[in-house]
Amino acid sequence: MNADLDERIEFKRNAVLGMDSLDVDNDNLLQFFDLYCDFHKKKAELSDVDIVINKALDGVMRRVVDVNMLYKYDGEKFVKMTYLSLFGRIPGLLEKEELLCDMKFDLRAKQDIIFSLASSEEGRFRNVSLSGFDSVDAKDILKYDDREFIRVAYLLIFGRQADLEGEEQFLRVLRSKERNKPETLKILSESEEAQKIGLKINGLEEAILNEPREKKIYSVPVLGKILNFFKGLKNNNRQIRALKAEDTKLFDMMQSKLATANDNIRELKLNNELLNAEIRRNGSETARLKKEVDELRSQIELLKKESR
Repeated sequence: MNADLDERIEFKRNAVLGMDSLDVDNDNLLQFFDLYCDFHKKKAELSDVDIVINKALDGVMRRVVDVNMLYKYDGEKFVKMTYLSLFGRIPGLLEKEELLCDMKFDLRAKQDIIFSLASSEEGRFRNVSLSGFDSVDAKDILKYDDREFIRVAYLLIFGRQADLEGEEQFLRVLRSKERNKPETLKILSESEEAQKIGLKINGLEEAILNEPREKKIYSVPVLGKILNFFKGLKNNNRQIRALKAEDTKLFDMMQSKLATANDNIRELKLNNELLNAEIRRNGSETARLKKEVDELRSQIELLKKESR
């Protein structure tokens, strides 16, 4: 079966290059296709040749990314494969370094990185969808705010990007304080579309109880504006703290890079000293050999004179 599968995959692989509608260069496209084929070949329930190939093509065409496929990678390989799977390209140097720094200092988990990238503007442009979830913890969605919260919720509950109408509707509900995030999440999870998909959200009822609904006093003309003003100040303080945390993260990253650079400089200096020592040793050896050659030449000249 494997030989037949590999042969048919190679045929389809070549055919993939004809997909001009995909905004992906050929090398990245083939890596993306091979990644999907390799993943689905290893899943025991997908033993049929056509299912393996169709799953791979479906992933290439619709950007349906199974998150379990990405979790098996670590470090730089994880960052590269995540960008390749979601966006059909490898990350830029700054993009890669930022994510590697976040993971090194435990600022973001793999799951957070996948969710954030998938719900980004580029993820929406490429119509990225996520799969591979049977259940998800409510806190993993509720950690996001405002528009990003809506987008991540749609990706996990419906497996697709939020449509513009739905996104704006729920965004208005959140911003008007008509409902809080846990209540909004419950409405989304109880929709007809969500029921067909059947994703289980763990801890949602508890989250609703622990986060009481905002009072409609915020909508009172004068008082509401005053309360919203102070709430805005509170949010500004939160943003300031977030910026300070970001500054700390960048400082730590620069310190780490500086330490690495210093280590590299020390290593280069050591190598340079070793090289100079080798040159000096070789120079001494060369001088000794030259002296021996000169002595041999002198002996040869003496022998020539004696032979005459």
